Amino acid sequence: MSIIADGKLIAEKNILELKTKIKKSNFKTSPIFVIIQIGRNSESNLYIKNKKTLAENLGFILEHYKFDSDIKTKNIIKKIKELNENNDICGIMVQLPLPKKLNTNKILNSISVNKDIDGLNKKNQNSILNGKSKFISPTALSVESVLDFYNINIKNRDVIVVGKGRVAGKPISLLMKKRGGNVKVITKRNSYKLEKNLQYSDIVISAVGKENLIKKRMVSKDAVLIDVGTKIKNGKLVGDLDFNSLKDNVFLITPTPGGIGVITVSFLMSNVLKAYKLNS
Repeated sequence: MSIIADGKLIAEKNILELKTKIKKSNFKTSPIFVIIQIGRNSESNLYIKNKKTLAENLGFILEHYKFDSDIKTKNIIKKIKELNENNDICGIMVQLPLPKKLNTNKILNSISVNKDIDGLNKKNQNSILNGKSKFISPTALSVESVLDFYNINIKNRDVIVVGKGRVAGKPISLLMKKRGGNVKVITKRNSYKLEKNLQYSDIVISAVGKENLIKKRMVSKDAVLIDVGTKIKNGKLVGDLDFNSLKDNVFLITPTPGGIGVITVSFLMSNVLKAYKLNS
C-alpha cells in the first residue's frame, strides 16, 4: 500500500510554526507584500485568491497590482523598481505565466534579491547550491518538506527532475543537489530518455504540466513520486502523475489536488516573514 502524502497536513504544520514565529516577532506593523498580475488568467485568479486568504489569516497585507496584457516590459520593470525602493513593502512577486510578448527574465530579475519572495531572481537561484540564496522557490521548499516529513533520505539517492522551468524544475533540481542527491534533469531535448531513466530512479519529481505524463509502467514499486506540474483542465486541477494507476504501486505519491500546491502557498508566506525581517 502506497503512502499518499497529505499536503494539507504538511501545510498546517508549516502554518502553525509560522504563527508561533509571528507571535514571537511582536511586529510594530503588519508585513506588506505585493503580487503583480498581468492579464486575465483564470488560474492566476484562483492562486492569488488562495494566497490572499492565507495572508489575511496570518495578519499579512497583500497588495494586488493588476495590469492589462498590453503593458510593456519596461513599464512593469519601472513599477518593480519603485516597489524595490519602497521601505514599506517587504516582498514582491509576479504571478506567472506572463503574456508571451513580455520579457519574463528581465521582469523577474528586476526584483530585488532581498524582496524576491518567489525565489525567481537569477541571483537567488544561482546561489542555492552555495547556500547564499536569500530566497528559495516556495515550490522547491514544498518538495523538500514532503521528503523530510516522510523521512525520505535524499543524500546519494537517484533523483529525476522532469522539467527545468524557472518556477519549479530548476530550483528543485538545485535544492536536491544541495541536499546530496544524484540529480538528473529530463527536458524536451532528452525526453526520449524519460522512461528508461525513471525505471531506475529512487525519487521522481515531475514539473511539466502535462496530464498523466508519468504512468505505472515507467517507475519502480519503491519509487517516491512528487507531482508538481499541475494545470486546470475542464475546471479541475490535474497533474503529471497518472495517479489512479500509480497510487497503489509506489512507495509514496503526492496527489493532485491536495499535494504540493497546498504546501506551496504556506512556504510563500514563510518567505514573506523572512523578507519582513530582512528588510526591517
